[in-house]
Amino acid sequence: MSDFTTKLLLVLALALLASSCARKKAIPPSGDTATSSIQDTLKATPDSSHQATIRDYFPPVPYIQKNTCPFEGCQFGLWTTNSPLKVYSREGDTTTILCTLTPGDSLIALTGNIHMERLGIVIVTKPHEQFSPGDTLYTLSYTGEGYNDVWYRGQELNIEIFWPTDNETDFSTVNINDPRWDQFSAVMVAPPLMIWWVQVTCRGHINGWIRLLNTTLAGFRIEEELHGLDALD
Repeated sequence: MSDFTTKLLLVLALALLASSCARKKAIPPSGDTATSSIQDTLKATPDSSHQATIRDYFPPVPYIQKNTCPFEGCQFGLWTTNSPLKVYSREGDTTTILCTLTPGDSLIALTGNIHMERLGIVIVTKPHEQFSPGDTLYTLSYTGEGYNDVWYRGQELNIEIFWPTDNETDFSTVNINDPRWDQFSAVMVAPPLMIWWVQVTCRGHINGWIRLLNTTLAGFRIEEELHGLDALD
């Protein structure tokens, strides 16, 4: 098995592992065999010279980026909703609803935090800037104008997107050697799940949080209609 294939298998295994991690800490799979297998594979990767750990491959999930407005023109302040909006009592928690806003209601957006509930996985297929074939990038939030935050070898970077972002692609069956990707230097093999939690004040006295789901891979798009969110509108 080639080093590239070994690393790809490791990435996918670690991604599955991340989905069952605790909120603040990645937990290795139980059992001596599973733990030994991961350790042996890590030793076989180029990162072993840097004493690689599971955290070098992906951060704790959900990964939270605070005080973030995730696209060009994004702004906090006075918004008006044209969609029903549930206001929750706590960030990241949908169990307690304070109220439901109706079309025409106004709200004050104070700040917003990105919750990456699932990290996108990008495999580098060709040399590109500081990246080499076989490198793995974990996508975080979109930051505007074709740039995305990524997690790479234990650090957060802001880079220009150089992989395809087709929402119609079935990522469960992506073949990184497919000639369709020849024009790119990397391929996304698993899509992210990005939630924007926005702290709001509404109806004069209610303080809570709204939950907005990013529905696209190439930028930021939500199903709700909110006027005032985009300064460029």
